[in-house]
Amino acid sequence: MVTQSSIKEWNQLELGAGGIQDFGLKLLHKSLVENGVSVIASQLDIVMKNRIQYLRYNELMPSPVLCIKIGKDIKIVGYFDFEESEDELDIDYEVQTAPYFTTKPSPLAVDLSQSATLTCAAVAADSDVKYKWAIGSRSFPSKVTGINTKRLVIPDVRSSDDNTYTCTISNEFGTLTSNPAQLTVTGLPEVTVDPPNQSVEVTQTVTFTTTVNGVGKENFSYQWRHNGVDIDDMTGSNLTILSAAENSSGLYSCTVCNQYGDWTTSNDSKLDVKPCFVTHPMDVTVNTNESVTLKCDAKGASKYEWRREGGVIRDDVEGKDTNTLVINKILSSDAGEYYCVASINGHNPIESSKALVVVNNTGSSKPDVVYIYDDTSANENSDQQYYCVIQ
Repeated sequence: MVTQSSIKEWNQLELGAGGIQDFGLKLLHKSLVENGVSVIASQLDIVMKNRIQYLRYNELMPSPVLCIKIGKDIKIVGYFDFEESEDELDIDYEVQTAPYFTTKPSPLAVDLSQSATLTCAAVAADSDVKYKWAIGSRSFPSKVTGINTKRLVIPDVRSSDDNTYTCTISNEFGTLTSNPAQLTVTGLPEVTVDPPNQSVEVTQTVTFTTTVNGVGKENFSYQWRHNGVDIDDMTGSNLTILSAAENSSGLYSCTVCNQYGDWTTSNDSKLDVKPCFVTHPMDVTVNTNESVTLKCDAKGASKYEWRREGGVIRDDVEGKDTNTLVINKILSSDAGEYYCVASINGHNPIESSKALVVVNNTGSSKPDVVYIYDDTSANENSDQQYYCVIQ
């Protein structure tokens, strides 16, 4: 039997991220000699299965050398004396190494107010392993337990616990830190459906509704805003404007908050408030040279503009930018369809219905002289001719 006391040379094994625990190695001496180069002990029950341990017979070093292979590197652990008459080579020994992870912390998602547990585990041969957890770039709150153990427990998680966590293991031979594991806190207030954009007429009722989700949503509080300013007493999940006014137009949003102070805000929703016609211009039939008055009226309108379908309105017509259009001494050429455009300071314009203006040339009215011109082709000795165009 060869024991650790028979080792002639012992080289400290520095494995960094890996190592092995106590294990027993048993190889037939006859097989070792016949193979000469190496005998792989693949049947061994080693903690790290991805490591290959074997005995190597070195002609320059008569005694077998116990080695460990890490990737392409072979590290000499030690070499031993034995008598060739022995049928078996039994070696029991232990290797002291830096710790390595057998379990690394994994990403975790936990609902708000629940408990979160992160776990890691490590081993190192013949040495105690120390643990130390860390959170992002800040310190742990007092509620957290297990900071220096394998298991980190975060009770009653809050949004502030949503962070990355690492575990560092160490002993006298080395230190190793895990990759960051993300703890995601779920169940925070979330707006799942934003209130839609809307367009209404003055005095109409409009309702904005937002749909939310999250832990304890039945106890959420709400605050509606208009153009970024809190609306007094609008603290429910719905916002209702009973009679939209000119100044109701703008952007609306809702901020949702849970009992722990976590909050979120919906996307902005736009409300357009348009004027509402209460009086439309009426059809009218007149004779030439008479006066015509067209009138319209719209709630909430601050600006009016008269238009003529397919044509322009004469420059001398009165009230083109008011709610009353007056055409004095109307001409046959003024006949057509007229309508009014009402808006709120030029925004959200709406059109009235069209009014048909019919101009007759009959009756007692005199013909309308449009223009007079002379025939300039006549010379000074001939009679001058004048032409008059009437309607």
